[in-house]
Amino acid sequence: MKQLHYFLCLVAVVLLGFKTASAETVTGYTVDFNTTISTSDHAFKVAPGWKHIVKYRSSWNNTYQVYNYLTTVGVDNTGGLYAGSQPNGTTNKDNMDMLVTPAVTGAFSLDVKKDSHSGSIFFYLIDEDESGALTVSDELTYEATLSTSEYVTLSFTGVEGKRIGIALNYMNIDNFAADQVDIVLEKALTVTAATSSLSSGSVNCDAEGNYSFTYTITVKNTGECDLAADDEGMMVGIAQYQNLGSPVATAPIGQALAMGESATVEVTANLNYAQYGSRTRFDAVECMTGTSLTVTPWVEPIPYVAKIQVRDADNNDMGEYPSYASAFGAFGMVNSNVSKTLNLRNTGAAPGEVTITVPEGFIAEPAALTVPAGETVQATITIDASSAGIKSGDMVIAGPILIDDAIVESLTIALSGTVLDQSKWFVNFEDQAIPAGCIVEEDSWKVNTNSYTISDDNKRYLESQARNLHKFITPLLKVTEGEKMTFDVGRLTSYASEDILLNVYYSVDRVNWTLLTTVPSADLPSTKNSGYSRQYLPKTVVLEGVPAGEVYIAFEAGYVYIDNLYGFELVPVAHDVIVDSSKIPASAMANNDYTATVTLKNVLGEAEAADGYTAKFYFNGKVVAEAEAKEIPAQGTASFEFTFTPNEPGTFPAYAEFDFGEGYLVATDAVEVTVAEESGEAAIIVGDPDGALTSSSSYANPITNYYRNGWSEALYTPAMLEAAGMTEGNKITSVTYMGYNPAEVTDNIKVYILSTEEETMAPFAKTDVTELTPVWANEEYKFTVMGSSNAPVDLLKVELAQPIVWDGKSLRIVVASDRVSGGDTRTQFLADASLNGELYYGRSDSQSSSAITSLSSAGNYFPVTKFGVEKEPLHLTGVVQDAEGNPLEGVTVTATGKPIVDDAQGGPRKAASGDVVYTGTTNENGEYDIAIIQADKNFSVNFSKAGFESVTLEDVLMNDDNLALDPVTLNPELPTAVEDVKAATVQAGNVYSIDGRLVRKNATGVAGLQPGIYIFNGKKVLVK
Repeated sequence: MKQLHYFLCLVAVVLLGFKTASAETVTGYTVDFNTTISTSDHAFKVAPGWKHIVKYRSSWNNTYQVYNYLTTVGVDNTGGLYAGSQPNGTTNKDNMDMLVTPAVTGAFSLDVKKDSHSGSIFFYLIDEDESGALTVSDELTYEATLSTSEYVTLSFTGVEGKRIGIALNYMNIDNFAADQVDIVLEKALTVTAATSSLSSGSVNCDAEGNYSFTYTITVKNTGECDLAADDEGMMVGIAQYQNLGSPVATAPIGQALAMGESATVEVTANLNYAQYGSRTRFDAVECMTGTSLTVTPWVEPIPYVAKIQVRDADNNDMGEYPSYASAFGAFGMVNSNVSKTLNLRNTGAAPGEVTITVPEGFIAEPAALTVPAGETVQATITIDASSAGIKSGDMVIAGPILIDDAIVESLTIALSGTVLDQSKWFVNFEDQAIPAGCIVEEDSWKVNTNSYTISDDNKRYLESQARNLHKFITPLLKVTEGEKMTFDVGRLTSYASEDILLNVYYSVDRVNWTLLTTVPSADLPSTKNSGYSRQYLPKTVVLEGVPAGEVYIAFEAGYVYIDNLYGFELVPVAHDVIVDSSKIPASAMANNDYTATVTLKNVLGEAEAADGYTAKFYFNGKVVAEAEAKEIPAQGTASFEFTFTPNEPGTFPAYAEFDFGEGYLVATDAVEVTVAEESGEAAIIVGDPDGALTSSSSYANPITNYYRNGWSEALYTPAMLEAAGMTEGNKITSVTYMGYNPAEVTDNIKVYILSTEEETMAPFAKTDVTELTPVWANEEYKFTVMGSSNAPVDLLKVELAQPIVWDGKSLRIVVASDRVSGGDTRTQFLADASLNGELYYGRSDSQSSSAITSLSSAGNYFPVTKFGVEKEPLHLTGVVQDAEGNPLEGVTVTATGKPIVDDAQGGPRKAASGDVVYTGTTNENGEYDIAIIQADKNFSVNFSKAGFESVTLEDVLMNDDNLALDPVTLNPELPTAVEDVKAATVQAGNVYSIDGRLVRKNATGVAGLQPGIYIFNGKKVLVK
């Protein structure tokens, strides 16, 4: 039955070529061109029974003749057909595109009009053979003159049953008529869609070599009549694309198809590898008209044999590419079991048996396995680290191994590796982490995260991309006499430069370092690792000369990587905590909070418990603040803040100390802190502090961190300052700019403040500051992450060493900034466009601030500016007297203020910290006058003098005004014992009787007094 289907399809397509319904004779035949004709197909037909001889010009990119059906191009603006130029000209009838009528008997006519002066039309008799092939025969001539303005009817007579070929060249036609025509309707199918059951094209053969696949084919009736299910050629099939007329499989459509109707049919090809064993393309065909459709994927029969590809974990074929096999077999230096994955992929159609034999020191799991057809099975090869030493030998993978399209009996891969002494320190960075116990300075060393590698088992290393050299420091290591360390080092760039080098040091304390060796760029290989275009091969260095004992090793590098560090013995330590960063300000102000911050880093791999240490801050040798201890994560950090209020001006040492017990202390370096006399400061703000942030971080107001360098000049006019509350004579102590900063960046900033008569600035003129000294400069001003777009903070505060007295003139503030570290940062400052202030700025990524010459205006970004001015203190006054009402001189008056905090009942109470202290001494009239700057406190006032009992007044409130206290009386201090002294040895002081009466004032002794008991210098004295 199958053979019959194949034969019928071949006969239908090849011998008959096309199918027709029975002919119909029509007299008085017309085509009025008032029905739309689709011309999108180059082979379109004017009407049923017509044909079309299609020609094109291949030398002009397959240019076809253009036809357009137009609804108003015909006679009397009716429908008609337009034709453009003949693609091959009009001289050769066999090479002209023609519309072909049904067979005409008798006379026929056609209305024609030229579309251009070069328009022409030709008529030919057409011969048609039994297969439907058309041949151009004799030309039919006419004498009428063609016109471009009106239609002309061309008429012909005496035609005897012939089709007429009409060749058009820039013509419009309408109204074809014939005495009689024979209409023959074509039967036609077209393959419109086809899909394969094969997703990849590969299809497995069975043990006899048989294989099959199925196409789902959609065909459409594209003919001029309905089709019956049993019409000849109502089949679809599968055929090799080189031999479409001989399908390898067919199937009947099995249903009638009306004109334009489609049907979908499944066709299965059952083939044998012996006949169809090559990879080829099979297309879908129909057996009536012979149309076909390309189907993908190509069909590739897989013979019934096993074909095992040996691949690594990344699916690289190690049989075809020996370099991958070499990389797989190199296990390198290990201190624990290291495993690698083998992927055994069977690309054949039969299952394959594989055995794996490995040398001593390696383990294959499993050692024997079956790989099903079309699947991948994994095996694990492990180097056994149970004993130290060099392990090497051949691994043999036996089975039907596929190499270069040939099947061999086995594949041999050399295995090698060195199992390290477990007592020695070793790190290869394969876990992509900095090892516990190690220190990286300035975050300068990083484990690479890219894809290029030294080898499959050695994909990571530690690299330093920094131009400024910083150290990678090992844990504490024990070195025996003459012991050596080895490590690999390689370059990261091809450049030869002094910046490309590696220095290696040792130290016993991580403070004082001794250079052991230097590896310059000239000693580093410039050969790249095969297969990795950006990876340079390493050099192995043997480090010698380290003295016996416990030491740290440091690697200091620029543009190199290190790897496979091996040697010496790790010394276990209970704690290893370092000061990661500290900010202990070198200046403070009396009676103002002073805050120091310290960040500790726990170098070890275990956390430091919060209850395992104390955190104290020392100032002038005394503990003045403690921070709450917190857990310090393994290899993590914790920050601490210490705040206290210094009261005494002067210079004092300060440092933080962390006590972990058992003698393990971590302390910051001591900083000499200068405590200045307290000075009050009030804020005068130019602009709206609740205003908007700059819409762009690119403008310098006063600086821009989005560019590396910037320059700004802002003019503050007298009217602007006075409106903010500034009065002539105010002493300006600081200038503050508010905003927010999203990322850390450090700048070198200089600030100049000039008094000027100008109330407008010369356009874009840059102030010459070469002869000026900045009022404030900070070479490394660090902007930390501060504030937010919704909550701006004080971002840049310029504190003046010497106050500037405002003279009532304009102030011109010049700010120069140059990036020190950090990236482009969108720092934004508060601005007030309503100020209508003058602000000029410049910015550059290449020029320093001093080299910037071109300034621009940005008045809409005039910065909101907070001026700090000295605040006049209030005064606490009063008189101190003795019990008899006599003024007491030399009484020390100490006013200690604490923040006022309401208690639950609403009354004032003293806070526990934040004390401010003001002192004074009474004069000869017993008077005191103490300047109080921070008057918004709850004060306790103490009166003390030697020989008198002290008096303390509590809850003294200034209430924002000067305060005169009532007179305070000090009573003599009552002695607790009698001292027998000689008059000549007694020091000066007032002498009182035992009942408290003043006997002698400012006495230098008790000589001459009547014998008895007296009180002198706070002691009972017996005069004999």
